[in-house]
Amino acid sequence: MTSAADPLLRPLPLRLPWAERGALREALREHPLVHLAAPELSPGQLMGLAEGLGEPDLPLRVNFRLPEEPRLLRFSNRLDERGGKLGANAIKTGWHLDASYRSRSPHVSLLYAVAVPPSGGDTHFKSLYRLYEQFGPAEHAAWQSLVVEHEAASDYFDEYEQRITQRPLIRRHPDSGRPLLLACPAYAARVLGMPVAGSRALLDRIAAACDPPDHVHRWRPHDLLVWDNEAMLHRATPFDTSGLRELWRAQVFLTDRD
Repeated sequence: MTSAADPLLRPLPLRLPWAERGALREALREHPLVHLAAPELSPGQLMGLAEGLGEPDLPLRVNFRLPEEPRLLRFSNRLDERGGKLGANAIKTGWHLDASYRSRSPHVSLLYAVAVPPSGGDTHFKSLYRLYEQFGPAEHAAWQSLVVEHEAASDYFDEYEQRITQRPLIRRHPDSGRPLLLACPAYAARVLGMPVAGSRALLDRIAAACDPPDHVHRWRPHDLLVWDNEAMLHRATPFDTSGLRELWRAQVFLTDRD
């Protein structure tokens, strides 16, 4: 488990002035996970911060877009008057990079806590730099040329333009230049050119190495987490559904990236 002093997690001032939001981009160059204990934010203010980082993405899950700001995806156990879901639930997804099955997936994710339940609902994070370092030179050499197919296998994704792509298993991060293991247990379907049994065994071995998480974030109202979606795995966890849990997510393509 990490501490606040660990370079994985860099707390910024409790109330980062909007005029200084460029500091957030600089922080992300060195620290793939940033925590801001933000003031209460409106949807527009949260999107203002996202726009300061780059080009916001439009959530694929149309039915869970926030009505006031459709570029925000709502995660919530709130129900409408007919008992229908008003928000997404990612608990069953497990360890993942957001939209890794798209050839161009968002570079940065922002997740803001509107309401927090009495217990549970933590978000786990795993550094892909650290995951790479958990394996030795022999594995690095053997895996250097491997390519993994990422796929959103759920029928829910059939309506989307793209739900499958190919990614190298090992790559160097475009900002830091450091090697990382581009693992994504939720969407990594197969290693290309490898027998089915061998592919499954390798992906299962990497998935097992994701535990324990490097950081567990216990949410408080108005917490804002911003992370590098190319360097950090994350997963949602169960919570006490007797209370309301609602988070808003924005995703961004950085303008200085391909």
